Amino acid sequence: MRSSKVQSVDIRSISNSSAFVCGSTGRIISKSSGLYDSSPIERENIDFADYPVFTAPLPVWSEEEQAQGDDIRIQSDVSGSVIRLGHVKVLAISLSTTFQIGSNFSMDLESRVRKSGS
Repeated sequence: MRSSKVQSVDIRSISNSSAFVCGSTGRIISKSSGLYDSSPIERENIDFADYPVFTAPLPVWSEEEQAQGDDIRIQSDVSGSVIRLGHVKVLAISLSTTFQIGSNFSMDLESRVRKSGS
């Protein structure tokens, strides 16, 4: 386990199944669905299953794709047990986003938005 030493974090807005974590976690699961319909008909009980965007399978990054990927590089130095961070300024964290200073075993994030109307 590592310690996190943070001088300051300034987050102006955080919402919609989002999280700010300073420290270690085992698993983070976030989900945010949305439906912005400007039709004049009031709908009290909306069934998200009626809209394909909410029922389509989510893409999953396989271990094989991870091994072949050149786009993401993660460097890890396990010799030190402290994560040191100076100043961080974040304007907004929204729609199933996680901002974490620390270690994490697993993270599942999902956000689906459908906007229609004028």
